Amino acid sequence: MASEIDKEQAERIVKNLTMRFGYLRPDLMDRLDQWDQDARREIETNFLAMETALSQSIKTLAKEIYGTGARFIFELLQNADDNQFLKAKKLSSQPFVRFKVYPSHLVVECNEDGFTEEDLTAICNVGQSTKTSEYGYIGAKGIGFKSVFIAAWEVYIQSGFFSFKFTHRKTDSGIGMVRPLWVETSEKIPGPLTRMTLQLHNKGDDVDGISIANELSSLPDSCLLFLRKLQMIQVEHYDSANELVESIDYCKEKVDEFRFRLKKISTARGEQTSQSQLYHITTQQASGLHSSVGRSRSESDSSTNIGSTAEVVLAFPLTSQYEPNLLDPQQLFAFLPVRHHAYKFIIHSDFDMMANRQDILTTSKRNLGLRKWIATAFVTAALEFCEHDELRYTWPLFLPTTDQSNWDSFWAGFNSELRAQLAQTPILEPRAALQLRLIKDVRILSSSYQLNGRPIFWSDIFLSTVYGAQARNRLEQYGLQRPSLEENLDIIERGVRRTICGMRPEKLEQWHSAAAQLLCSLFDTSSLASARLHSMRLLPLRNGNWKKSNHSATYLPATGGFTIPECLNIDVIDPAATSNSDRLALFERLGVTQARTDVIRDLILTNLQNRKFLQLKDFFSCLHFLFLTHPKGATVRSLALPIATELRQWKLPAEDVYLNSSIDPFAAYKLLKGMEAHFTHPDYMVDAPKPPNSEHPTWIRWVYDALDIRERIRMISRTEENLSEAFFFVLEHHPDSFLGLFAHLWPHEANRVAGSPRLRGIISSLPARKLCRHGNPDALDLKQRQHVYRLYVAIATKQIGQRNKDATADRLKKFFSAGGILVPSDNTTTWATSSACVWQGPPSLLTKHSLRSAYSRIIGEDEILCIEQLFSKTVGIQPVSMDDLVAELVKHRTLANCDLGAITGIYDYLHCNSFSNANLKNAFKMSPLIMVPIQGLPSWYKTGDTLWSSSAAIRGKVTLDAHYYKLKAFFVSKLGVKSLTLEMVYDELKHEPQTGTQEDIRVAMLALSNFLKEERTLLDPAPLRDASIFPVVYGDNEPILRSAKSDFAIADRAHLTEKFRGRIALLSFDMEDIRQLGPFFSWIDLEGRFLSNSVREITTVLPESGRPLQNPDRDLCRKAYYILRVAATFCSPRYQEDPIQLYTLLRNAQTIETNEIQVTLQLSQNGKSIPMEDTSANAHIDDLGSSTLKIFVPKGAKAQAICYCSILPRRLLQWLMDYPAGRIEDHADSTAINALISILASDRGALDDILDRQGIVPVDIEDEDRSESEQSEETGDRETSAGPQSYVTALEDHSDTETLVETTDVQSHMARENRSASLMPQLRALPPARHEASAETQVFVPDSLQDWPRRDDLYATALESSRGEDVRYRALLERVVSSAEAAAFPSRGSSNMDTLQDALLSEEGDRTVYGFDGSEIAHGFRTSSQLERDKKVGAAGELYVFVLLSSLRLPGWSMDNWQSTIRTYAQAHPRYANIQPWNLRETADFVYDDQRGDFTSVLIDSGYLTADDWREARPKFFIEVKSTTSSCSTPFYMSNNQFNLMRRKHRNQDKSEVYLILRVFGLNGRLGMCAYLDPEELRLNGQLHFTAQSWSIIPSS
Repeated sequence: MASEIDKEQAERIVKNLTMRFGYLRPDLMDRLDQWDQDARREIETNFLAMETALSQSIKTLAKEIYGTGARFIFELLQNADDNQFLKAKKLSSQPFVRFKVYPSHLVVECNEDGFTEEDLTAICNVGQSTKTSEYGYIGAKGIGFKSVFIAAWEVYIQSGFFSFKFTHRKTDSGIGMVRPLWVETSEKIPGPLTRMTLQLHNKGDDVDGISIANELSSLPDSCLLFLRKLQMIQVEHYDSANELVESIDYCKEKVDEFRFRLKKISTARGEQTSQSQLYHITTQQASGLHSSVGRSRSESDSSTNIGSTAEVVLAFPLTSQYEPNLLDPQQLFAFLPVRHHAYKFIIHSDFDMMANRQDILTTSKRNLGLRKWIATAFVTAALEFCEHDELRYTWPLFLPTTDQSNWDSFWAGFNSELRAQLAQTPILEPRAALQLRLIKDVRILSSSYQLNGRPIFWSDIFLSTVYGAQARNRLEQYGLQRPSLEENLDIIERGVRRTICGMRPEKLEQWHSAAAQLLCSLFDTSSLASARLHSMRLLPLRNGNWKKSNHSATYLPATGGFTIPECLNIDVIDPAATSNSDRLALFERLGVTQARTDVIRDLILTNLQNRKFLQLKDFFSCLHFLFLTHPKGATVRSLALPIATELRQWKLPAEDVYLNSSIDPFAAYKLLKGMEAHFTHPDYMVDAPKPPNSEHPTWIRWVYDALDIRERIRMISRTEENLSEAFFFVLEHHPDSFLGLFAHLWPHEANRVAGSPRLRGIISSLPARKLCRHGNPDALDLKQRQHVYRLYVAIATKQIGQRNKDATADRLKKFFSAGGILVPSDNTTTWATSSACVWQGPPSLLTKHSLRSAYSRIIGEDEILCIEQLFSKTVGIQPVSMDDLVAELVKHRTLANCDLGAITGIYDYLHCNSFSNANLKNAFKMSPLIMVPIQGLPSWYKTGDTLWSSSAAIRGKVTLDAHYYKLKAFFVSKLGVKSLTLEMVYDELKHEPQTGTQEDIRVAMLALSNFLKEERTLLDPAPLRDASIFPVVYGDNEPILRSAKSDFAIADRAHLTEKFRGRIALLSFDMEDIRQLGPFFSWIDLEGRFLSNSVREITTVLPESGRPLQNPDRDLCRKAYYILRVAATFCSPRYQEDPIQLYTLLRNAQTIETNEIQVTLQLSQNGKSIPMEDTSANAHIDDLGSSTLKIFVPKGAKAQAICYCSILPRRLLQWLMDYPAGRIEDHADSTAINALISILASDRGALDDILDRQGIVPVDIEDEDRSESEQSEETGDRETSAGPQSYVTALEDHSDTETLVETTDVQSHMARENRSASLMPQLRALPPARHEASAETQVFVPDSLQDWPRRDDLYATALESSRGEDVRYRALLERVVSSAEAAAFPSRGSSNMDTLQDALLSEEGDRTVYGFDGSEIAHGFRTSSQLERDKKVGAAGELYVFVLLSSLRLPGWSMDNWQSTIRTYAQAHPRYANIQPWNLRETADFVYDDQRGDFTSVLIDSGYLTADDWREARPKFFIEVKSTTSSCSTPFYMSNNQFNLMRRKHRNQDKSEVYLILRVFGLNGRLGMCAYLDPEELRLNGQLHFTAQSWSIIPSS
């Protein structure tokens, strides 16, 4: 509108239009009647005739209006939607229309721009034709308006300065519908607004006030979807006194490009209800349509083809989670609602209608044309759905069923058209494909062709797994198929080729099993499948190639139980493949057989005799096979094979070749070095095979007999005319060994020598002096050494009987001072002088020989006593002195590689023997005599440079406890080594920014916090507040050290941390650190920076939202009396002001559950306020004055549980105490919160006793809600012995406080893990209480009083029956066994993929097994005692390990290796029902002596051990199992015995014993296992974090 119309202009426009149709004013006619009555009658008659002549088209309009019964409300809505709303848009107002319904009239208001002259002319214009317009009553201002006379006889319109009315009754000619009459008024309607007041027909007419009110009340909110401009419809109902009775608001808001949300808010009698519905809207322009039946088209319409086009709109209802809402019936629209239909979406278009508008004309050509465009619109919507992350997989649920019996011919045709168009449009997402595909190009993955929801043989034609079962079923009606057998075979063949090329799935063994089972099943389907499988490369050979089965013969890798050598030119299956029973079955179906042993032996002998082998390893593998397959009981005969020498030469059996071994003291390899003799290759004795049975010859025996290798040095030459050259060589170069060799050979050569005088003469002529020459003591054999010891005993005995003992003693001292003392050791034998020896001292001394310890290993105690008499008392050899031991330590200090065991032995000897403490302490103070390994190298320190223990790194100090934990008394008491003190850590932190890392600072803070927890200090915290020791994270950057002057927050609440992370400065500590640093933060006055204290929660709730609480037990008004007791105990201002009023207010409180609680979190930092919206469970207390209290809590069981056990108690306390927001809770607050938690969580009948025990005072007000049944129930409780009533009970001791002792699974030491529900706080271990006798008892308290109450009786619940427990536990064990049987031993590092795998699995559905552990108390696995539950969890993990290790087929592995005292719990599994208890001493859960190295090889192959260091090792494994229902990263706990055993096994340098922890996790979901080999080593290098005292082990991130 160009300019505003004033009142004079408006009146002139209306009156001009009035005069256009003619009008006789009543006042004028009255005056004329007084002047001439006949003239009046003549004028009226002539005017009526003129009106009748002008109103032919108006009569046609009136007939249409009253004849069709059209609902004029929708006509008014469409009329309003055609308006302009530019002024409202400038005012940021939503376009609306408002209906005010009164008993006698109806007021319609719209905030359009206002009437213009053109608008008024339009509603007064009827057109030149007597026929109705093509568009009916919808969408044409000036025609649709006339529909108001269906309900009204007068319409008064006000818009700006316009003020006019139309008057028409059913008996009138109709001119009143188009002739406006000016109405004088002084009122100007405030713009933008247009108001129509309709005076309704009398009661009883077809359309009266009652029918209008009913129609407006049932107005479907979906009509807003097809209005382009209107965003809101308001309906208000008034009574006869003009008082508002009810109001309904319909709102439309745009969510995104394709989706709108409709809301309906109803208010009646002060109560408000709201509904909302989300729609996906798709609009399609239809063209080429036929003209409408019964509707004419104007010339302008014909020229613009308006009638041949129409808009098709589809509206798909969605849930708030963007899922199809299929519950409510939907409607068919033709501008107005027509009827409900069977489709799950709304259809709207300009249909041809039946005369009664009850349905569309199914035979209309126009409608038949629209039918095709509706299908096109649906396909368009499907493509729009495919752009949404959720709807792209669920939209097929909107597809109509194709069952023709459910549809008439018109809509069955639509279904066919929809199917045809969908078939031509790419609308489905296959797996791992970037583009959508046609339905015919996608296939459903059959269950038999998948593993864990994924295709066994991958193909991009398979439908994405995110489509649900219902969606897949509906798509099958539209042509989605499963692969044919031929398609499956093609997919398998492509998958086999990818596997051969190295593209293999992650869980290879599990995949191979599933693939083999599938392929085996196909053999029985058809001959085609069998032939195709035989033509595929399905046989993995051990040379790395893959082979088809329809070629040459293929053999299994072993025959007779022994592996076929790899060098043979035959096709042999990869041994690793045959370890899988499923794959082995497949190979057998493919024709793979076991080779005959004799055939393989013949083939080997032929190859070896012709030297057809490439490498020595092949040669020796063939020899091993020949040995192992030697016929049982057969004599070993020469195989006439070539012999490999150490010089890599080949010798024939006719030549003398000796075994390359020095085990025998007279072995040729030892005595003939330096002579041109031939020795076998060293590999003859490497990995020597063991005899397969007791009757089998040993390997060495077989080598001598079958391979023609010389067993002994030849004494007689081959000509038998002389002694051999080798025999003379020993005489010349090893005279000390000659006699022994001679004696060794004589039994074998005596007959030949006796029969040859020549040989006897040669032997007689040998020089005797050479034979008797004194030599090296190393040459003494065992008998000779024993002779020396007996000689010492004889000397000592004879000395006792001597008369002149002194003279004899002098001679002995002189003799032994020059030598003659034989000192045995592990590797050598030494002659020593008396001055080089001490009689008693630590073994393995470097500077002295410790005789007693050396002799005690080889001779008896009686002989030692005699020798002691000789050397100690007669010769005067003294025990080791302190100076000797100091010199020994100095000697060790000069060595590059120190023996920690030897040094520890010296310290232990110094501790256990009586040396001067003063001299000893001074020696270690003045000289660096304490060795500490630093990064693998020995470092030496004085006592002043050491600390006994320290959790924090102190500059210039090293700690000793990790290396000498058994010698604490020696270092601390005797040497004066100090432990860490609070002052040390304090001073360290003051200097930390210049010298320490952030990790050092963290450790120091934790140490200081531990000190502060135990002792008070007068140290000033200010220097630490000013020091830059706080690692602060800004956004996603690395932590920066800052002082407390910087503004940062402390993340003590996980949900608040997630909300504010990245937007504020946070202290870079995790939740566990923050809990342990609580005393430190309190001392340094930083508790106010905790997020729990600094974040303000502002809650609001929509007025009248929600519903009364459905669970009456949670209604707070029932526990008003007990809340009043808390208010009295803690001096609530509300209680002190008026206790009766507070009690009344609490008793009348309304508890309302709603999902409309809006929470805003506010945090101020650096002068800025940072708001965040929070959608988590919360509570809101609405105090409306002294008479009404409303408490809003969330809907849903889990949300309410969180609210009642955490949020609501604090809200109640804040309300009772009038606390300001952000107040830091003190001890009194915590006690009050604990009491409120008890009240909210417990039954009324127990609350008096619970509150009495918590020290909550009674009140002098009667409990008006106390019932007789509660009193009798309480009496009965006193008479019945108490059973397990609560999850946590209080353990009374002699102190003033109570300590919580865990008694059930809520806080099990086996499951002290992160809990999903906030009512389960983490626990930390404390030293056992004084009155507890067992050192293993663990007492636990919550980390924060804000999280968990200190008292008992928090929760009372009935325990489930024992039978139910057994059923659930058996189900758990069955799942454990099946998982272990399908599992492989984890590779090193594989456990780090757990989080990613969980995320991937979550895309296809949660596989968690609900109810074993966690906070689901009512449904989960529970036992009658916590100890029982812990044992069952532990036994389940042990059973998993036993089954998994059994699958490795370890030699000698049996139930005897399972040495746990809790293994009998596995009897719940049918397979292990007969398991017997382990009654011997338990060292570890499993003990396995790996004599053949099989398990060691598994650990090498899995990456835990290196082949170079461990291939030859044969250790004994001590395996401890740690089980958890949570993830692998959850901390686990060790007893002191386990910890000490772990450290002892770590010190086994000879690799004879190994300690291994197997962590079984996910007992409540996806089972798995991770391994920690030598956890002490992992502790030392920081991969495992140990917390002192409780030994809580946390895998490093």
